[in-house]
Amino acid sequence: MATRLGALTRGVDVVARFGGDEFVAFAEVDAERDAVEMAERIRKGLGAPIQVGEGHLVVTASIGLVVTSEATSSPATLLRDADNAMYDAKRAGRDQVVVYHAAARDVANLRWGVSSTRAARLNAG
Repeated sequence: MATRLGALTRGVDVVARFGGDEFVAFAEVDAERDAVEMAERIRKGLGAPIQVGEGHLVVTASIGLVVTSEATSSPATLLRDADNAMYDAKRAGRDQVVVYHAAARDVANLRWGVSSTRAARLNAG
C-alpha cells in the first residue's frame, strides 16, 4: 500500500503509515478543490485490483480530509480532525472522501453538551 500511495502522490507530498491500516498524507495545495481532487485520485488508485495468486484483491479507502490555511493548527488537531472525517466517511458507507469543517466540531460539541470554554480547551489539542 505504501508503494501505491507513493505513486499516487506528488514527490513533494509526505505520506506515512499512521498505524494499522491507516496512512496520513500532508500536501500543500492552493485550494480545497485541489485537495479533494488529490484525495479522490488516491481513493480511486487504491481501489485498482491487486493480483494475489490467481485472484484479485480490491481495497477501498475511506479518506478524511482537513484543509487549513492556519499556521497555528497543531499537528495533533489536524490528525484528530482528519480522523473524525475519516470515521464520517466510514459511517456514510465507506470508500469516499469526507472533508472536515470546523463547524462539524461545533455541532459535535453541542451534541455532547460541551461548554464553549471547555470546547476551546479540547479543540486546542
